[in-house]
Parts: sequence; C-alpha cells; structure tokens
Amino acid sequence: MWQIVPPVTASSRIRHRSRRLAMLRVPCTTFPRTAPHALRFMHLFHHVLASPIGNIAITTDAADVAHAVTLQERDADLPKLLTRLYGVHTLQRAASSGLAVQALARYFEGERAALAEIAVAQPGNALQRQVWSALRNIPVGTVTHYGALAKRLSITDRGAAWKIGQANAANPIAIVVPCHRVIGKNGMLTGFAWGIDRKRWLLLHEGADLSDGASLLLPGF
Repeated sequence: MWQIVPPVTASSRIRHRSRRLAMLRVPCTTFPRTAPHALRFMHLFHHVLASPIGNIAITTDAADVAHAVTLQERDADLPKLLTRLYGVHTLQRAASSGLAVQALARYFEGERAALAEIAVAQPGNALQRQVWSALRNIPVGTVTHYGALAKRLSITDRGAAWKIGQANAANPIAIVVPCHRVIGKNGMLTGFAWGIDRKRWLLLHEGADLSDGASLLLPGF
C-alpha cells in the first residue's frame, strides 16, 4: 500500500528541527557554572620570621606546607601573588609558628640542612616545577649556572638558559627552593629578586667560598 507523504515545506523543517532539539535538551544544572579549579578554596596562614637579612613572610597551609616565602616589606604584593598561583584563598595571621617556620629559623641559626625538612607546594607550569625541583637538589654550599642547569634537565633548545632564568626568577618559595644557588656562568652573583647583598649573605651563610666564582660551581651541573 502506498503512503502519501506530505510535501516538505520550510515550516515542517522548522518543526522537525525543534523536536530534535527538544530531545537533546538537558537541564542546565547538569553543567557546572564554574571551572573545576575555581571550586577549590585554600585557607592559608601568614607567618613572619625575623632574620639577619630582614623580616621574612612565610605562607603555609593547615598541613604546614610552604606556599610562599617572601620579604615582609613586600606584603602588599602577596595577595596578588597567591591569587595568581593558587586562585581563590583566604590569608590570615598564624596563631603560632609551625614546623616550616621553625625549620627556617634553625637554618638561620646555622642548621643549614633544616631546609630539607620543609614541604613545599608545587604551583607553576611544567617547566617551572621541573626547575624548582632541581634547585632543591643543589647541595648547600655549592652553586650552578643557568646553562648548566638547563643541560642537566635536558633542555637544549635555543634560549634554554634564558628559560631557566625565567623559571628561577618566578620561584615564589625563596631560600627553601634555593634559587640563590644559581649564578652567572662567569661566577657573577646575578638574578636574585631580594638583591645581590642578600644572595651573597645566603651563600656565605651556607659555606660557599666567594673568593673565586669558578670554584663554586657544582661538578656535574
């Protein structure tokens, strides 16, 4: 038996399309209104430690993981830094010093190995995390330079030393992640956001011999 099919008109096409869309439509609540990372809310704590190179601000979380080590004199920039690194957060004054602050205090008192006891957060991109992890492997009292560190990390493309320098400069957890142990290839003390005088003090405190820049370079780096 033949079936008479009505002619396809513009209005019938619109009705057909509307029915298909209705079948595909799902409640808007199925999808989150915010990106997953924006749903995390970090509670951070602000400590201040008096040191021979000035008051140092240490930002930790409830688990005593260090998220930032900066100069207190630059506290005005801290909220912006933390927002860029960790997103939405609260920052309140710590009621007491935790293990991270105590370990850093012991470092300044002469117990140089105490830095290794401090757990650190891992913000940043893949290259930055790779560089910051390598910095913690540079032994106390020794240094490396940007090009050598790039080679050790198998970063051999053009501008590798510059990329290492940029990652070094972006380090938010100074001293604990010891970017001060990276110097110029010629032995010059360069590239430390806290100033060359503080970089020199830290290296001398760690037992580095600054009389000959070349002698500071760590073999194998």
